[in-house]
Amino acid sequence: MIKIEHLTFRYKDQTNLVFEEAKLEITDGIWLLEGENGSGKSTFLKLLNNPAHEIGELDDRTIINVDGNIVFLDRDSSLPLNLNEVDIAQYIFSINKIREKEYNPIHKNRPLASYSIGERKMVTLKILSYLNIDILLIDEYITNIDEFNVIEAMNILKMLYEKDTLIVISSNEADIKKRFNNKISIVNKKLMVSKNE
Repeated sequence: MIKIEHLTFRYKDQTNLVFEEAKLEITDGIWLLEGENGSGKSTFLKLLNNPAHEIGELDDRTIINVDGNIVFLDRDSSLPLNLNEVDIAQYIFSINKIREKEYNPIHKNRPLASYSIGERKMVTLKILSYLNIDILLIDEYITNIDEFNVIEAMNILKMLYEKDTLIVISSNEADIKKRFNNKISIVNKKLMVSKNE
C-alpha cells in the first residue's frame, strides 16, 4: 500500500514547490505515473523509495506511508557487467533464499557487458519476477527498448502484479503510456488518480 497525505515538497535552495498538499492512496495494481517534463515524476518515486531523501525539503505535516519491501529501478540501475546472466541470477536467488529454479538466460556464458542495453534491462526484470516484492517503483526504466522487449516487460509486470506486487512506473514514451489503464497524474502540484478496470 502507498498512502500519501499533505505532500508538500521543494528542492533544496529553491522557493518553488514541486508538490503542494498532494494526497494519494493506492493498494494494488499497475500504475503509470504521468506528468509534464519537470513535473516531479522522478522526484515522487524517489520520495516513495526514501522519504528522507537528501534532494529537498518535506513539510512537517507530510505523511508518506509505503508498506512493504521496495525495489526501485531507474535509468541508471544495472547489474555487474563482468558477470554472466546465470551467475547473477543464482547469486540473487541464493541471497533471497529462493530454491533453485530453472532459469533460461538470453545468452549462455556471455558477460552482461556484451548484451544490448535493452537485453540488460530485460535480465533485471526477469530476475525480479522470481522475487517476492511488495512494491516495484520504475522510473523511465523500460524506455528506449524495442517492441519485443516492451511486450516482454509488460508481461513480466503482469506476472509480478499477479504475485500481489504494487507497481508504479513512469515513462514519457507514448507507446508505453498507452498500455496502462491505471494512471497517477501530476497536475498543478497535486496527484490525480484514474483507475479503469
